[in-house]
Formats: sequence, structure tokens, C-alpha cells
Amino acid sequence: MKILPIIPLIFLFATMSCTATIRTSVVEEPKATITNQTKPTFIIEPTLPKASIQSPATTMPYPTALPTNTAFPTVELPAYLQRNWVAFISVQEMGIYIARADGSEMKNVIKDQAADFVGSSPAWSPDGHQLAFIYAKRFDTDWNDKCFQIMTIGIDGKDLHQMTDEMDDCSRSPNWSPNGKSIVYASESFLEKKWIVDIKLRNADGNTPQFLVKNGFRNDYPIWSRDGKTIYYISNKPNGQLNHLMAIDSDGKNERLVKDLPGKYNFLNSISPDGKRLLIYVDTTDPKTCMNLAVLSLPDGALASYFNPVFAQADGSWSPDPRYIVLNAGTRDCRFGGMDAYIMDMQTKAMTRILRYLKLAPEYPSFSPVPALQIENQYRLTEFGDRINLRKSPFLSAKIIRQLQTSETVTILEGPVDTDGYYWWRMRTADGVEGWAVEVAGWYAPLEQPGTSTVTPAP
Repeated sequence: MKILPIIPLIFLFATMSCTATIRTSVVEEPKATITNQTKPTFIIEPTLPKASIQSPATTMPYPTALPTNTAFPTVELPAYLQRNWVAFISVQEMGIYIARADGSEMKNVIKDQAADFVGSSPAWSPDGHQLAFIYAKRFDTDWNDKCFQIMTIGIDGKDLHQMTDEMDDCSRSPNWSPNGKSIVYASESFLEKKWIVDIKLRNADGNTPQFLVKNGFRNDYPIWSRDGKTIYYISNKPNGQLNHLMAIDSDGKNERLVKDLPGKYNFLNSISPDGKRLLIYVDTTDPKTCMNLAVLSLPDGALASYFNPVFAQADGSWSPDPRYIVLNAGTRDCRFGGMDAYIMDMQTKAMTRILRYLKLAPEYPSFSPVPALQIENQYRLTEFGDRINLRKSPFLSAKIIRQLQTSETVTILEGPVDTDGYYWWRMRTADGVEGWAVEVAGWYAPLEQPGTSTVTPAP
């Protein structure tokens, strides 16, 4: 469930000397020269061991996620989505884990039992191979002014990198730009007894931050639009309640109110793959209506639907298919957590549990954005995929056959193959040339397939 951040907390980082190799998410993107770099040493715990999941010795004092007699139709998740990873924070195991969308192949990404590990929703890079998250250390019961910092890590547990070092502020709520080159995030401080949260932007290699929103109020939970031109966020300006959906151009101009929202506290969770809807968390503080997920339409922010009021829902994330989401769900008791993770069919409202609370205490589940292509289907290259390399084999070192251009049509023949930090697909162009290219979220737009419809399913 969503927990309002505590500020300013006292965190103390254990010291070590370590270097990290940084990949700015997209090396097959030809519009800019992106190279691997080595950052200076950063402060982190010397060992970040992977660990198998252990059942808790004692049952935690929270209710089970849903009554045992709660019945839902089973979600029939398409086979091509079952291979996708779901990242989540395990409160029980104090770390970040990934599991397949059917709950199988669970793996630990990062875990540190020697410290308080604090995480927001792990934010996926567009290539589906890195996660941005927040990390902090606690020394004792007192807190100093060192606070949350944003880290990035490969889903294989390698290439750990500290992106922010704002020791006077707390950095959190990271969200990757569609091209994978920037991360927008919230930066909170406590000045003159007033809680202030600004929206900042950094390149993914962690350069000097750029202020996007700085107005002396709380501006929080930023999310990029799918075209990379707009950043949505929630603000408490001017009435002190976190219920104003705002938008600003990605260059920091044209800040504007989109919609006043119904809850006292609202949090942006996820944007749909087609960019037409926002998944938000609404907390009215009323025990009968608190802790609900809702869907807003874009660009007007109109409330499209609430979810099932019989049970509480907290965090959610769209899958690459707008019909399905992953979410936390639990008993209608706003005082407690205790939520399991479920896959929901947005069309039928069917739900299938994939992660249990009493074993993991999973929070902030988040679907990887790729792989999303399907064999035998046709796709059009978007502007983000302009001039990507079509190679002889699925390796970055393989011979380049030619570059693909925006608006070219390709047919998927085989894949995905996971090598060199990307998902690769063998594809055929309209003029019959075959080769392998990487998939990054937003690079391919589906064409209407024979016998199918492109109508967006109802929320």
C-alpha cells in the first residue's frame, strides 16, 4: 500500500569503495551517441547478496489479503505476457524481487539485511533490463539529514549505480523517460516547518539535476506521457490536499491544472501502453471508500472508473497489453497492509493471485514494459525507433544489415532472445529483408491484425 513519506528522516550510509558501469538504457538508439561510463565511487553497503526467499518464522500481525471464500474468475493471461517480469518490493525479505507474470521463476535483485531498505515502486527502464528505486540506510533510532537516494540496477543484480546524491533532500518516485535517457523524480525537503516537494529531471547517468516544478508546495509522483512530451504529477497547491492532477511540458514550460481529483490523497501509479489512461491510487480516508484504484482518461483527466469497492487496492501497474494490470489487493481495512499481488483483466475484472502476502509481503508490483511483440504480427516503427539497427544475429557485435526507418512495417518471425541486455526479435521488412533488432518500449506500434480490432478495452 502507499505510505506517505516521512521527512526528514535520518539515514546513514555505510562506506565502501566501488565503481559501477552505467548503461543509459538504449545503446541501439542511433540519434545520440551513448557510451558505457564508469562513475566515481559511491556510498553503499559492501555486500548486496542475493538470497532465496524464506517463509517467516512467525505470522505477521496483519490480516490475510482476502477472505478465503473470496472468489474471482481466473485470469487467462495470454502466453506472450506470461514471460514478462513483475518487479516488487518484498517487505518481509527487505529487498527487490522479480517474478514471471504467472508467479514463477522468482529471483532476488537486491537485498541488504544490514539496513533499512526503503523502496517505492521499482521503475522499469524502457528496455526492460534495469530498475530505478530508492535506497536508504538507518544507523539507529535517531535520524540524521541523509535521506533516500535513487539507485539503478540491472535485473540480474549487477551494475548498481547511485544516481542522486542530494544529501539535503530526499529523492524518490523515479520514472524513466520513453527514450530511456532521463529520469524524472520527486525531491522533498523540510524548510521553515513546511514540507516541500519539487519535481526534478536528470539524465540516466546521474548528471546535475534540472528543476521542472519548484513552487514551494508538494508536487509528487511524476509520470511521463508515452510520447515523452508531457510529465503528469500530483500537487497539493493551493489547498494543501494532494488531489490536483497537474501537467508540465518536459522542457519545464506550460505548467497547468488537468483535473481536481476526488480523494484527499492521490498517487499516480502507471500510464497505459497507448498513453490514453492513468492508473491512480485514491485515498479518501473514509473506511468505506479508502484505498481504491481508479482510471483517469487523458488528456482531460476525467474519472473513467473505480475498481471493485468490496476489497481494498493499493498499487498497480499496466502490462504491455492495456487489458491487464498487476495490483495489490486486500481486505477492506484501511488500518492495515497485508495485501497480495494479483493480475487483473480490466475487461472482465477477473483476478488471479501471483504473490502471497504471508510469505513475501509484496508491495509496489510493476510490470516490465517489454517484451511485448508477438510472432506473426505486424508493427510500424515509431519515431523513437527511427534508424534502429537490423543485425545478422541477436548480438550487439553482429553485422548490421541496415537501419530501419520511422513508419517502416515489420513482421515478427521469431523471439524474443535475451542477450547483451536487450530482448531481440527476428523480423522481416516490407521489402523482404530479414534480421534481428532489439525491442524497447514505444519503438513499435501494432498494426491492426487480420480478424482483430484495435479498440481499447473498457476500463
